[in-house]
Amino acid sequence: MNPVVQGQQSGPSRTAEAGQSHAEPATQASPLVPAPSGSESISATREESENVVEAFWFAVGTPRQIVDERTGLPLFMFHPGDWELGLEDRGTEFLVQDKRTGRIGVLRDLSNIERVGEDSGE
Repeated sequence: MNPVVQGQQSGPSRTAEAGQSHAEPATQASPLVPAPSGSESISATREESENVVEAFWFAVGTPRQIVDERTGLPLFMFHPGDWELGLEDRGTEFLVQDKRTGRIGVLRDLSNIERVGEDSGE
């Protein structure tokens, strides 16, 4: 047996055995975050100047190709007869999510679109 290693224990277990408590070190999994001071306000409300983006449901009148926002490459298709999820109406295009796979892309052809709440009586 190695005489230097024999009888030595790691620091934290020796401290725990001695009955002393110690603070857990900060790690990436559980970083130490200081508690907010009494002067800081935490609120779930938004400022009046902030834009609100609300998801919406819509349907297409003809099959539509959904493309990657950066590359323009085809990602998936939307077909008539099913409600689709729009994440953001950008005016000239919709940021959309495929409800089956979770993939996100852009719908650029907004002709012949029906949105829930428009012409549907909801």
